[in-house]
Amino acid sequence: MRISLAVEVAVGGVLSGVMSALVAIGFVLICKTSDVLNFAQGATALFTALTFVRLVEHGVPFAVARMITLGIMGLLGLVTGCAVLRPLANRATMTLFMATPGLAPMIEGGAQLIRGSQVHALDPGFPTRSSRSTAFSSRISTWWPPPRWRWWCC
Repeated sequence: MRISLAVEVAVGGVLSGVMSALVAIGFVLICKTSDVLNFAQGATALFTALTFVRLVEHGVPFAVARMITLGIMGLLGLVTGCAVLRPLANRATMTLFMATPGLAPMIEGGAQLIRGSQVHALDPGFPTRSSRSTAFSSRISTWWPPPRWRWWCC
């Protein structure tokens, strides 16, 4: 029982690390391409995530919802770039620095206004804790932890 919990914690940690790395890559890519440190990146991610979940809730197939969401994300980036960042292109660095933190609450509020502020659930398709007897967890329990560690963690 502890083995599968340890595996779930490890997988959760890996997923958390991957998400942190993706956020860092996003900051670096945006900053290097536009010379603006975009603090509205999280709000943009919230907007697109709510769009995706809402599309899936309304019965749009997963792959189609993903493509529609990518299009909406591109459109949101284009509007942000043209309406907010381009007019401020030749201004002081501090002006550009403060434009995106001001934009973030507007995007978040717009997302909640359009899609609602209630909690939405999305089934990612991974097994949950209630399904401990899956083939995956039983295969892991045969090789993890190694026999010399079993006295320590079990």
